[in-house]
Amino acid sequence: MGAVEYLFWGMAFGFILSVPVGPVNMLCLQRGLRGHPVDAFLIGVAAAVGDAIFAALSAFSVDLVRSLFLAHDRILAVAGGLIMMGFALHIWRSHPHLTPEEGTSAGRGTIRTMAATLALTLSNPGIFVGLIGLYSAVGIGDLGAGGGKAHVEGLSLVAGVFLGAILWWLLLASIANRLRERISDQHLEWINRGSAILILCFAFFAFFTLLA
Repeated sequence: MGAVEYLFWGMAFGFILSVPVGPVNMLCLQRGLRGHPVDAFLIGVAAAVGDAIFAALSAFSVDLVRSLFLAHDRILAVAGGLIMMGFALHIWRSHPHLTPEEGTSAGRGTIRTMAATLALTLSNPGIFVGLIGLYSAVGIGDLGAGGGKAHVEGLSLVAGVFLGAILWWLLLASIANRLRERISDQHLEWINRGSAILILCFAFFAFFTLLA
């Protein structure tokens, strides 16, 4: 497999891992439906950065980091659950309107949400394990074991994962912005409450896995 093939495989992996409905998807949709498509996309970019970090760690087989994630999966689950609970509370208490709020786009609120989204992504070792599984499924081994070309292929794979994730978030933000034209403030209120409940369910599931 050449660097170009690794790039396309990475794009497929990044897209696949971003599609399942999770708390970041709900946050992206919520921002897009409120009339902030750029903010929605930036939230996705933060998640894509987290995916790319995991892709790099798994592609180059950093054993120390792998052991760290697997050994502290409970702490990461608690951290992710708490972040999701904070998101759920914030969304539940917000009062969405179809008219964009002045000064909010790319402001401090968005930057804070991006930082929290990145932290939430990095607290999910399932992405790391999922990437390793996908690599194994298509016969991608330890790219960092060799030198020279192996590193180029590894970087191509990581870039592909990032671009694939970006493609999904751009698509989702665009869909949310288009749907905004067909809904009212009341619909947004329902969507907000539903999103908050769903994100809270993800948080409870994270805590439940600790007891299982």
